[in-house]
Amino acid sequence: MVVGQNPGFEEMREHRPFVGRSGKLLRAELAKQGLKNVFFSNTVRCSTPNDGAPSPQHIKACREYLDYEIARVKPKFVVALGAT
Repeated sequence: MVVGQNPGFEEMREHRPFVGRSGKLLRAELAKQGLKNVFFSNTVRCSTPNDGAPSPQHIKACREYLDYEIARVKPKFVVALGAT
């Protein structure tokens, strides 16, 4: 499971994490390593002011969604990306 800090423009438009330019690059590199069944998520579900790091309030507001995904997916590993 890969967890980013917050969605960017493309992610907000498509309602899916890691679908922008850098997300496509990450997915391609993971696939090259044989990691194709990777679940992607974000710490928060909405864009943040100036696309900056989420505040503690943003994280708290979205925490139950991430907790639910982790419980449902039961990943072997969680890779946290970004400053958050």
